[in-house]
Amino acid sequence: MNNLIARFFEVARAILGAVVAGKTNETIKVFTFEITRPADTTPYSAGDVIANSDSSQALPYVELDTDTGADVAAIIAFVRVQTNTTTWAAVRLKLHLFRGTITPQADNAAYAMLYSNAPLRNGSIDVTFDAANGGGTDSVAGMNNYDKIVVEPAANRLYFQLQILDAKTPVSGQKFLIQIGLIMKKY
Repeated sequence: MNNLIARFFEVARAILGAVVAGKTNETIKVFTFEITRPADTTPYSAGDVIANSDSSQALPYVELDTDTGADVAAIIAFVRVQTNTTTWAAVRLKLHLFRGTITPQADNAAYAMLYSNAPLRNGSIDVTFDAANGGGTDSVAGMNNYDKIVVEPAANRLYFQLQILDAKTPVSGQKFLIQIGLIMKKY
């Protein structure tokens, strides 16, 4: 495991530029954000956006440490998403990640990948909800800890947009708890 993490930081150094040898500091952080979709049950088509609002709103983001900057590499170690209904087992989601703010897309709108956002795009990570577990279960969760992305956050923020990859009818006011685990290394 330590060799794998060391290899990721070697890649991060190559991508983000020269590093002063021996002057590194690693921290592992988990950032959490919750999306509460509108109070309706308009079905999602495959490829739609899941958002807080059915009109334009601020793009969701997580605030990183204030001491991050150009001399910081971050690797996404995992993405975990949980929703407050068991009817979404096996539903696939995609979390699009950006290093700066883009024009947000409204809930239930078809996700549009725009070339104008390319300089800000870090990539995307897919998550599939697991089956509900146990009799008292009231939610399902999915986690992706396989796809690693090196990110270069701008202005200490990592922005994201959630997309559904399968057609599905939501629960009114359905919630999505998004957790992003980052391994951050300051040089």
